[in-house]
Amino acid sequence: MPGTLGGAFVVDYLGPKWTMITGLLLQAVIGFAMSGAYTHLTSHIGAFAVVYGIFLSFGELGPGNCLGLLASKTSPTAIRGQFYGFAAAVGKVGAFVGIWGKRHDCFLDRLLIRPCNSIPSHHRWSVAFTI
Repeated sequence: MPGTLGGAFVVDYLGPKWTMITGLLLQAVIGFAMSGAYTHLTSHIGAFAVVYGIFLSFGELGPGNCLGLLASKTSPTAIRGQFYGFAAAVGKVGAFVGIWGKRHDCFLDRLLIRPCNSIPSHHRWSVAFTI
C-alpha cells in the first residue's frame, strides 16, 4: 500500500517512465541488500518482514503504478487492449512453465524436445524463468 500511494504522487513529478525506472532500480538495490544480508535476515524474522515489505513497496511504486499507464500512452485506443492482453498472457505462460518446471523435472525436457534429464539440474530453474 505505501508503494502504490507513494507512486501516485511520484509519477506526477517524474513521469511514468522515470518512475518505473526508479522503482525497479530501488527494488534491485534492496534485493541485492537482502541477498547480502541473507544469513542475518533469516535469523531475525521481523527484520526480514520489514525489508521485504520495503522491497515490495518499491515494486508497486514503479511497475505496479506505471505499467498500465505506459501501455495506455504508447498505443492508440484500438490496440491498447491487445498489447495489455499480450503482456498478461506472457506473464501467465511464464508462471505456468515456472510451476510445472519445478514440479516435474522432465516437463522442461519435453518442452524443449529433449530426452528426460538432459538439462543439468542447476540449469532447469534458469530455463523455466527465462521462458
